[in-house]
Amino acid sequence: MQIAVDLLKNVVDTLAKNVDHKQPITISCTNGCLTCVAVTNDNMTHVYEEPAVAIGTLPSVSVNIGMLAKALKVCSGFCKVGVCSEKKVAFVMSDRTVKLVQTDNPPIEAPSQPKAKQKAQLPSKTLLNDLEYLYPAISNDEKRANINDVLFDSDNIVATNGYVMHLAPNSTNFVGQLSLTTVTALINLLKRHKKATRVDIASTDSIDYITIGPWCIVVPKNSNTFPPYKSLLETVISSTHAVVNVSDLKSTLKKLLSFGSNYVKLILNNQKLTLVVADNDIEITSEIIAKIQGEPIEVALNPTYLVKALANSQLAKISCNKGLTPIRLTFRDTLHQAIIMPIRL
Repeated sequence: MQIAVDLLKNVVDTLAKNVDHKQPITISCTNGCLTCVAVTNDNMTHVYEEPAVAIGTLPSVSVNIGMLAKALKVCSGFCKVGVCSEKKVAFVMSDRTVKLVQTDNPPIEAPSQPKAKQKAQLPSKTLLNDLEYLYPAISNDEKRANINDVLFDSDNIVATNGYVMHLAPNSTNFVGQLSLTTVTALINLLKRHKKATRVDIASTDSIDYITIGPWCIVVPKNSNTFPPYKSLLETVISSTHAVVNVSDLKSTLKKLLSFGSNYVKLILNNQKLTLVVADNDIEITSEIIAKIQGEPIEVALNPTYLVKALANSQLAKISCNKGLTPIRLTFRDTLHQAIIMPIRL
């Protein structure tokens, strides 16, 4: 087969972001249709399949994905790819030839689209914005597998690590759970395939078959049960509310936290939000104009959780109560929300 090196590089680089470099990749071409297949360590299958991007044919060959990525760095322009002697794959250009040894692994076959119990279409731009906001709240604690997923229910898309929860409205017809590794792969693909306008998900009892343009991810479903997050939302009863400019809050936090502190105290009083950080014998205070309703209140938060909870929005509404009850951040432009557990000082 003959193919543009840049196209092959882009495919391999995308796969290399999600697949262990020691894993094999299977490449084949039938009547100009290029197919590349690789499987991650947790049994997630990545497939790239696109017609009319190559000339000729190539029987299925499997090579080490890390070695292939390295070999393609010295390739350019157009190359002919074929099988030569001694179980090697040759990449032939006008001025050089690169040969790679095939792996002993049998060729990986691309899974066919299943007969789905559920089909959904998700707008790609909205999904990317939502997943990037949710991502910092996803737990990666192996001992708490039930919160290592992102939940899609009929109302919201939800992620939590047990200390902070991020929510986005679910405006799609997809209901289910996607693992941390699946969400990571989705974000990487959506960033690299910006021309895609939608994500298609076909679900069975055992897999989710996710398609983005020429890319497909086949994910085995797990048996994790996401915790009943709505019961936590019911405990967020707020007596005081503050509306603040998000960019002002972000810039103030950035300056304050550069001094180092394991907490940030928020004081809501007299139409201003006062932020206090302390480290050893140093205490630093800064004020932001805010529209406040309710009684004066103080709450201390983990600064990392607060910074990551601030969505790309103009205005944020901070709602809280006395004691160690959770606080809620609501963002008007994006409709994202965050629930943060306060800390005891």
